[in-house]
This record gives sequence, structure tokens and C-alpha cells, in this order.
Amino acid sequence: MALQAAVDALFARVRSRERVPRRIRAVPGHAVVEGKVRCARLDDSDPTMPFVHVLGLAGDRTADSRVPTDDAQIPPPAFPKITPDRMP
Repeated sequence: MALQAAVDALFARVRSRERVPRRIRAVPGHAVVEGKVRCARLDDSDPTMPFVHVLGLAGDRTADSRVPTDDAQIPPPAFPKITPDRMP
């Protein structure tokens, strides 16, 4: 349950996500998609990170999908911007 709560908290801070593929490479039986993912957060921060998806292909359909990961940390949210409409 703690993991679910952490995931819920992460997505509660997200306004929108956008994936932009930059390069697609075909290798026998697979496609490798590289690009950037932008995450607009409710605190007005806007981190952009690279992504890679490896798609296993069966004919013209996706048979499976893998997302290689590393030990890089997701940037923490920035402190909220204080604007006049948010002043106490």
C-alpha cells in the first residue's frame, strides 16, 4: 500500500505529460523509440527527461513493450512560484 500511495502522490502533482519521439530505429523483430517526455507539474515546474521504449513486434502489431531504466532520480518538484494572486 505504501508504494501505491507514493505513485498516487506523484500523479497528483502532474498537470499533463507529453512524449515526443525523436528517433525510431528498426531492428529484426523490434522497434526502438527514443525521445523526450515533458511533465508539466501543478507547481509550475516542467522537467523534461529522455526516454527509450523497446517494442517487440509481431507482424504489424506490438507484441510487448520494455522500458529500460537506470538509477537516475526523478527531479523533485520545485518550490511553488509565489504570484500576487497566491499571496495571503
